Amino acid sequence: MQRIKICKKCGAQMDKSAKACPQCGAPSKSKAGGIIAGVVIAIVIISIAAGSSGNKNSTGTPTVVSQAEANEASQVSSENNSTESLESETAEKTPNNIFHVGDIIDTGKATITFKSADDYTTDNEFMQPKEGHKLICAYFIIENTGDSDLFTGSFDFSCYADNSAAESHYFDEKALPEDSLSPGRKKEGYVWYEVPVNAEKIEIEYEMSWWTQEKAIFIVKE
Repeated sequence: MQRIKICKKCGAQMDKSAKACPQCGAPSKSKAGGIIAGVVIAIVIISIAAGSSGNKNSTGTPTVVSQAEANEASQVSSENNSTESLESETAEKTPNNIFHVGDIIDTGKATITFKSADDYTTDNEFMQPKEGHKLICAYFIIENTGDSDLFTGSFDFSCYADNSAAESHYFDEKALPEDSLSPGRKKEGYVWYEVPVNAEKIEIEYEMSWWTQEKAIFIVKE
């Protein structure tokens, strides 16, 4: 049975399978389907474009942030490494025989605590420093950690002001005793010195070993 359809342009009848009207030659394919198809294709293209743009933003932006964070972390790490390197270099340049107030050293035979260091004044008219000089005092605690008697005291200490030897002073019973110290025992007291008022560097030395002449240096002023 023949299937008939009407040409939308001229109204002539034609077979439904005909691709064009035999009367006017107008194409018989419906434009609606083409329009719909075009709209669908357009929507798909827009969706793909939007998705691509979204992916670009969602993947691109984090990448940039991550890179910035990586750069910042790298900078921080570099600064930390530089600081550690500087501290390491400083530590290497600082002799291990330099001590400050509050430090405790172990000589192998005794421990010595550098308790304090200050300027000193006295009312004794016979103990006044000469003009342009002042008195300083330092307080030490010595404990014998060895297994034999240890003879030590004020005479094992010496003072230098701007690398020049300073004169020692001995005042009263508060002075660090110069005598033998039994194992496990300790003693404490002051040592006094006369130094120039304008001295920029004042150090007190202690001879840790007579045999090796190794010395500990206690900083009074630097």
